[in-house]
Amino acid sequence: MLRSNAETDHASTRLWFAMEDLTAPGLGQTKTGVVTFSCSATEHRCECRDIAINCTGLGLKSLPMDIEEQMTKYYMANNYLNYTLDEETFSKLHRLSYLDLSNNSLTHIPPLAFKNLWRLLMLSLKDNHIKNLLNSTFYGLPSLRTL
Repeated sequence: MLRSNAETDHASTRLWFAMEDLTAPGLGQTKTGVVTFSCSATEHRCECRDIAINCTGLGLKSLPMDIEEQMTKYYMANNYLNYTLDEETFSKLHRLSYLDLSNNSLTHIPPLAFKNLWRLLMLSLKDNHIKNLLNSTFYGLPSLRTL
């Protein structure tokens, strides 16, 4: 199988592990044998498990920008995002099916904030301070089933 340079570079910089007996510094093993690991190269301390990223309750004021495009679940609840969303925030995360932004003191969701998330099935915005939403806020979410 031929790969482009971008695919080869990407494959050499990121490895996803699903081995039960793997132990190394920075890796944790759950009771089910699934390996969890720190997956954010920046100051954020998010944890990954397969193709899900969990940044819940870390006191973050902004979203990590180094999130893998393959992620399908993104847990960002209980942080302090407030006014950090724009129409480019999730633009590279086309595979997301689950996005939890609950309890983040969000007051505003800009138009087209979720425009590229056509696979998104569930979006949680509960326990925020959103007062108004424009019609175009949820544009581009044909698969959305739960809000």
